[in-house]
Order: sequence, then C-alpha cells, then structure tokens
Amino acid sequence: MSDSGTKDRQAIFEGLSEQDRNTLYSLAPIKMLAPGDILIREGDTDQTAYVVLDGKLRVVRDMGGQEEEIALLQQGDWVGEIAFTMLVPRTASVVAAEKSRVMALHKSTLNALNEKTQLYFFKRLNDLASARVGDLARKEKDLHGTARQLVDYIQTTRQRTRAEYAASDMIQGVIGKTPRLPDFARDLIVGLVEKKQSPAEAAEKIKTGAEPAETVLRIANSHYYGFQNPLADIRDAMAFLGFNEVYRLLMTVGIRRTMPDTPFFRKLHRHAVVVSHLAFRLSQASQVGRPIEIATIGLMHELGLCVLRRLMEANPNLGVFIQAMDGALMGALLLESWDLPPAICQAVEYQCHPEFAPPARLPQDVRDNVSLLYLAHLCHDRIMDEADPGTPVPFLEEYLRVFGWGGSTLEDVTARRLLPGLLKKIDTYPVFFRQKLEALSAG
Repeated sequence: MSDSGTKDRQAIFEGLSEQDRNTLYSLAPIKMLAPGDILIREGDTDQTAYVVLDGKLRVVRDMGGQEEEIALLQQGDWVGEIAFTMLVPRTASVVAAEKSRVMALHKSTLNALNEKTQLYFFKRLNDLASARVGDLARKEKDLHGTARQLVDYIQTTRQRTRAEYAASDMIQGVIGKTPRLPDFARDLIVGLVEKKQSPAEAAEKIKTGAEPAETVLRIANSHYYGFQNPLADIRDAMAFLGFNEVYRLLMTVGIRRTMPDTPFFRKLHRHAVVVSHLAFRLSQASQVGRPIEIATIGLMHELGLCVLRRLMEANPNLGVFIQAMDGALMGALLLESWDLPPAICQAVEYQCHPEFAPPARLPQDVRDNVSLLYLAHLCHDRIMDEADPGTPVPFLEEYLRVFGWGGSTLEDVTARRLLPGLLKKIDTYPVFFRQKLEALSAG
C-alpha cells in the first residue's frame, strides 16, 4: 500500500490501531461507484452505514417531483448512521458525483471485530447521529424563523392592501352600489351574534313579523326544498325545519337579494349554504365557537367574490388586475358597509390565513371561527367531489388540534364528526344538499 493510502486510512479511522484498520479493511466490503450510481435510495429500509474513502457523493431529496441537493459528501464523511441504529426508511438518496469508493458497514461486519473496535464504531455512529439530530434541530429553528418572517410579511402586505382597497374610489363605488342586506336579516344577525336576543326571542320575532313569516313559507314550499307536503303556516315551518334552518333560510334570502340572479351567483350561493351547514355541525360536534355565528359566516364568506365579479363587469379592461385582488378583504369591506358585527367581518377577512399560517398566528378573537370555516371548506370539497389532491394543507394538523381532533384525517372528520349529525336532520335541508347526502350515505 502507498504512503498516501496509509495516511488516508489513518485520517479516516483516526483512533484505530493499524492492526484494527487492517482487520476492518479485510472484513468490510468496498464498493466502487461510477458517476451517477445510486448508493442509497430514498425510502429504502436497509441498515447499512457507509464511509467515503475516495471521491464525492451527492445527498439528494425528492421535493414534490424535483430533486434537491442537500449535502455533498467527501473523503472521510459518513452517511446512513441513523438508519444503521434504527430501522427507519432512508430520508434521502445518495448518488455518486464522480468516481468514488465507499466502505459498507453492516452490523455483521462490526460483530466480527474485537470489542474495543466495536465500541469505537458505535461511539462514532452515536456521535454522528447526535450531530445530525442537532443539525436538524438548528435547521428546523431557522426554517421556523423564516416561515414566521414570511407570515409576518404576508400579514403586513394584506393590511396595506386593505387600506388601499378602503381608499379606492373604484372599489368603494361598487360596494356603495351593492344593495344592502334587508333590515329583517341584518336585525336577526346583530341580535343573535351580539347576544342582544336569544334564539327563542328571535324565533318569536320571525313568527310575528309579516315579511319574515311570508318569506319562510314561500321558500319552504318551493322547489328549493322540494318537500312533498306543503307547510301550512310559519309555526308549522318552525316546528318542522327548526329555528336554525329557518334562520339560515332567511339569511339566504336576504343575501340573495343583494346579488343578481345569474348562474355565477347561484353557484356561489349553493357553495355558501353547504359550507354554512358543515361549519355549524363542526361547531356543534367540537363545542368550538358558536354554531349560529359560524353558520352566518359560512353564508357570507364568499361575498367578496361577488364584489370582484361586479368590478370586472364594470371594468372589463382591468380583468387581469381585478382577478388578482383579495376577495376576502373585499368581502370584509362589504360587510362592514352593512354595519354587521365585527365577529362576522373579521372572520371573513382572515379566512385565507390557514393557507399560509398556523392557528397560533391568528388573532385570538377570530381563531375559532376561522378554524371552523377552514375545516368546513376542506370537508365541503370532499363531500361535493371538488377536492384537488394537489392543494397543499401544510397546517391541517394544527387546525385539527383546535378541535381536539389531532391525528385525524379529513376523511375521519367527515365520516365520524360530520355525516352522522347531518343525516339526522337531512329532511330539513335544501333538495340539492339533501340529494348529495343521500348519495353519500347510500354509497
């Protein structure tokens, strides 16, 4: 062996005697790698560690179909020490960047060495694993700091955008021309959300009010619900539908009066009705938030898209610009112009935050409502067959913990938390939602 080879052995396995090094080299397999050869494949579960004797190797990870290099190994570097000590899938692949030689360390090889040499290797592997864990902890801390800065930036940008929208004559002009919510609907919302009246008092007000009572009967006996037997009067409707559905019916009618009767708005309306039902049921099942409040938010959460639609119709040459505008902020400004309670307006404004921020970064007074709305949206997409598998849900686990459902999946939440309660009231739902639930329960 050349002097350089002997020195390399000494440097790589410093602390071993020459005799122990010679024994090691006689027992441990040496692998020759050509450029591009794969030494370790991500996801494999073998427990072999490797020492780089010559050459260079790339450590790469699959990031959504894109290969990302996370380290470059050179002579004397070790790799695979975590998989060696515990049976876990490989977290990355290792590929030869050039012609290389590596020593493979199997447990059977180490068992054939004397006790002193075994202790040397186990200590070395343990030190490497500890260093790797420490490095991962530092990277996680750095990543957390970067993510926090990104969330801060997005939130600050949205606040600036909000101020710009509020000062825009074009936006305020469209909001100002949007019909206001009817008084009967607004009074009900304010009374219930701000706890100025109880559900029993609100129910009595509906029964004795000419417009609400007539509206409930007209819609309840229409094709929207499709009941076989017509309801005779408002008390009959209240008894059959229940206060919550009567309230939702009146809110739906009130909201529809603010928007034109077009396919776009009808589709938006159906979406909002389903989200309202799901959010209401999630609140009941988890005892998070107030069901009547989140039901109201569910009905109104997409109204900003209606404002954007009207902006585009009034300014067709600005279509690309308007499509990039923030519908949630637009909806909050509209609801504020109707003098609705802050709890409603703020939940609509913050509804997009779960896409880029965990619940801990939400203001405390909107956290429950925004979490309910977010989870209801995700469940809606699955129930209505609109889920996009490619849509990221990076903070889903954190939001599930808000409800005490950590470790669950969306499928679990839908099947165990939502559907049983929804099916109990299925006879009182609009026909389009009733038919969807019937199909789900039959399947």
